[in-house]
Amino acid sequence: ETHESGQGALIRGLFGPRPSVWLMFVFMYSIIGVICLFVAITGFSQVSLGIPAPVLWVLPVGAGLAIFLYLSAKTGERLGKDEMQQLKRFLDEVVTAREAA
Repeated sequence: ETHESGQGALIRGLFGPRPSVWLMFVFMYSIIGVICLFVAITGFSQVSLGIPAPVLWVLPVGAGLAIFLYLSAKTGERLGKDEMQQLKRFLDEVVTAREAA
């Protein structure tokens, strides 16, 4: 995005995935968190009443899913790192060439 001003132009941009990708990760973390919250409330209520609570096994599964999401996000970040650096170098070259002209 470019904004013209009296002294030149202001360039604004975002190097990263589409906002829908970030929203997907936020949504998935939220779903896992809400499910784990309800499972914890139900399970620990059962434990306090002396009732067996096998539902609590969902908590480590939820933690595992959250860790998997985190690692997949980091993997995607690592896979896109070279492309992001290439885009930044290109932008720096264009801006530097424009300033020199």
